[in-house]
Amino acid sequence: ITAAVQTKVKEGKEKYAQKVFKIIVDERSNSLIVIASAEDMNRVKGLIEKLDKDIETKAGDIHVYYLENADATNLAAILKQIYESKVKPPKRGAAVGKEVKPAIVADKTTNSLIITASPEDYEMFAEMIKKLDIMRDQVLVEMLIAEVSLGRTSELGIELAMLEEPVEGKERPFGVTDFTSAIQNMATGKVPGLSGMVVGLMKGTTAAGTPKVGALIQAYQKDSNFNILSAPHILTSDHEEAKIMIGENIPYVKDFRVTEIDT
Repeated sequence: ITAAVQTKVKEGKEKYAQKVFKIIVDERSNSLIVIASAEDMNRVKGLIEKLDKDIETKAGDIHVYYLENADATNLAAILKQIYESKVKPPKRGAAVGKEVKPAIVADKTTNSLIITASPEDYEMFAEMIKKLDIMRDQVLVEMLIAEVSLGRTSELGIELAMLEEPVEGKERPFGVTDFTSAIQNMATGKVPGLSGMVVGLMKGTTAAGTPKVGALIQAYQKDSNFNILSAPHILTSDHEEAKIMIGENIPYVKDFRVTEIDT
């Protein structure tokens, strides 16, 4: 305003050279101290009324920027700090205009920034946001909580049983799985449920006095030494601390018994 007033008054300055004309800026109260004649004072007042008007914020000055990777709260604080360090106070005696100070608000729910600024300032903010809103390296930690017990069962042997008289001239081949320790049932001609690997061939019998003898070879192995109780995992960005708490109680079987009750 000071520069504009001095320009307008310059035309009549030579004519009124004998008169005193001076404008002093008071930064503390943001006011002008004018020393001039009555005629010049009226001209100054008219110019000030035309120039000293509120600047209305237009709807186009409000922008919403949705972030993809960065945190809205952290980025808003960084942008405010950068802008405050960039803006310098006006020099003494320079024209002071009423401008809209940029405002940056972080919305956590949508991880976005609501920026109120002039087109020039918003363009500056948008350029910085593009450089800061990038994908960061991430760290994934996976764990297994398991119950380990060294339990192993191996069986290898030959079992004998007495057999019935077979049909003359007939072969009785067999090859089954699920072998059990019930070879004594073969004495009645029945093949029970078997486990493991069982292969045999019966034709006739081997006499040992009056009874008949049959034979089976058993090969069986069982391992049960690993039980996964939980598989927690945690994901975080690089250079950031993360915590995980496992508070779930998972029951597991330590003993198993079956009791037969007659009814």
